[in-house]
Amino acid sequence: MRAPRIAATAAGVTLAGLLGWQGVMLRILGNGGTLTIQNKVVNDIANANLTPTTSWIVMLALVAVYAATTWRKDARRRAGHVYHYRDRTPGGGV
Repeated sequence: MRAPRIAATAAGVTLAGLLGWQGVMLRILGNGGTLTIQNKVVNDIANANLTPTTSWIVMLALVAVYAATTWRKDARRRAGHVYHYRDRTPGGGV
């Protein structure tokens, strides 16, 4: 026995999910609906209010994390632990 199919547009499903999530957030945060962050560093990063030195440090940290992640994935692929998405078999054969 097959379950009946429900026809729904992507916009309708997205709107329903958004409204549901907002209800969950109101339930968690209360009637005010906001969560204030008092940390100056977090607020400065969120508002793009950084000194030039701090912005360079943040940028270099992000680039270092990206480079390390990319290098690790590539090293694992070369070692044969993970096959490339273009390969048809896990062993790397064509």
